[in-house]
Amino acid sequence: MEATVSLDQFKNWPTKDPSRDPRDVPQPWDLDALGIPEEDRKLKPGAPNTVTPVRIRHTHPTLTTGAQGPHVGELARRLHTLGITTDIGTGANPYTVLNDTVLAAAQRFQEDYGVMEDPSAFGGGEKGRAKAAEHVGPWTWEALIRASDRALDEHGW
Repeated sequence: MEATVSLDQFKNWPTKDPSRDPRDVPQPWDLDALGIPEEDRKLKPGAPNTVTPVRIRHTHPTLTTGAQGPHVGELARRLHTLGITTDIGTGANPYTVLNDTVLAAAQRFQEDYGVMEDPSAFGGGEKGRAKAAEHVGPWTWEALIRASDRALDEHGW
């Protein structure tokens, strides 16, 4: 498998770099941008994903505005670990509702860490990209879990 970009760059994915635009950085789900040939992408039904350089290891649901409950609380806690505050963390949102301020905090994380959701799940193209940006989906969760776990380990918390 000969990729046009180094798959090693995903070893410590995501990496905080607020100077880069996620649209300019190959995403781990974008096999075309990574230069992975079609023939190398074929997996048998039910086979584990051995192609994508980052594998989803969690079972968190996709969240959007109006979602509520423990997953939204976890989202806020993990964002707080990375220094991104939400109104849940300040006590102004005691029912842990994913509102515009929590979504804006998640979007700040995405921008700071160069993470995008796969737009193909939302129809693809520009409309799919815009719709994906309104959600905290599998790729944002995976990046957030990795980044916040790494921050906890580094600080010995």
